[in-house]
Amino acid sequence: VQVKESQEQVLLTRRAKMSVEEFGRWYGEIYEKVAREGLTANGVVMAIYHDQEFDPAYSDIEVAVGVRERDKAELIMPAHLCAVTVHKGPYSALPDAYGALVSWMAANGWRMDGLPYEIYRKSHMDKLPPKEWETEIFFPVKKK
Repeated sequence: VQVKESQEQVLLTRRAKMSVEEFGRWYGEIYEKVAREGLTANGVVMAIYHDQEFDPAYSDIEVAVGVRERDKAELIMPAHLCAVTVHKGPYSALPDAYGALVSWMAANGWRMDGLPYEIYRKSHMDKLPPKEWETEIFFPVKKK
């Protein structure tokens, strides 16, 4: 776990009550808009979690794709101090990474100061097997 300033994110998003299996549908809508409007995706693919308790079958999730065209963004996430870890491997093991972040924050005097989110650095979209996927997990924080 590291504490670092996140980068500002310029995003197109879709927010809904959804299961993780539905991510593809919502990302598809975003990429259709990118193509339709001639926008430039910047390589950032992420999900923002709005619920207090995550349920993979049904949660308030906002999927997002970064774009270069700031004036066309639907959401601009400002830079923020975050506790960050990188999970390598399949998404089924992500709860372990989240647990490690929560434990680290409690042990080191930090508290949540915003919505947690994930950036998918390497995924099935890169034609990689699950053991090679990399998910960077961000918890916006501030000292207690």
